[in-house]
Amino acid sequence: MKPTLYLLLYLAFCGQQVFAQATDETAKTSKTLVGVNITTTLAGFFNSGGQNVPKDPFLFSIKTIKGNKAWRYGAVFSVDAKDENVPNSGFRQTYESSASLRVGREW
Repeated sequence: MKPTLYLLLYLAFCGQQVFAQATDETAKTSKTLVGVNITTTLAGFFNSGGQNVPKDPFLFSIKTIKGNKAWRYGAVFSVDAKDENVPNSGFRQTYESSASLRVGREW
């Protein structure tokens, strides 16, 4: 019984050729993917400490794939306006802006 079982396992798993890399036809194609970061939403939905997850400012990202290499891009820009009452001076309005860029390479 054991030799038959071993033979069946060998034929089922090792007897076939398995290719992990793309063939030449599919390696030349390129495509663009758009990603949405929903980590904090899912963590809050499943009540697994979503408020403790560090906030990732890159809500959207773009990934361009060509062959077996890819580039990942993410950018964020924000402007905050703040109104303050300053003692003995009156009213003050301040603006704060920030920009961040994230670029990554995969191969």
